[in-house]
Amino acid sequence: MYVYNPRNFHVRYSDNTNWANGSDTANSIIPTLRDVKNERSFGASYHNNTGRDLYVFAGSYSNGMGIEISGDNQNWVSIANNGHNWAVWGLIPRNWFYRIGGNGVYHWYESRY
Repeated sequence: MYVYNPRNFHVRYSDNTNWANGSDTANSIIPTLRDVKNERSFGASYHNNTGRDLYVFAGSYSNGMGIEISGDNQNWVSIANNGHNWAVWGLIPRNWFYRIGGNGVYHWYESRY
């Protein structure tokens, strides 16, 4: 079982400092969000081979969108479901597979280091 640890995620603030603009060595431990909507498809599975936990954020115009994860790409567990026209997010453990079900995505972001 994977347990969420908030110390693994840091928010990058834009305050005109070198750190916030990503120009220091701390950048390697602070994730930024990357828009991957044009690189992803609903229902397709993807492998988190980043070597770190991956944060996935998605928004949809349709009800029933959700995030599922799998350790073997065969047995899936739901970790988030919107039920309404809202966004979902989830933490994908390293080396696990993930997919988002539903349709009408208008946002799909993933953390990158």
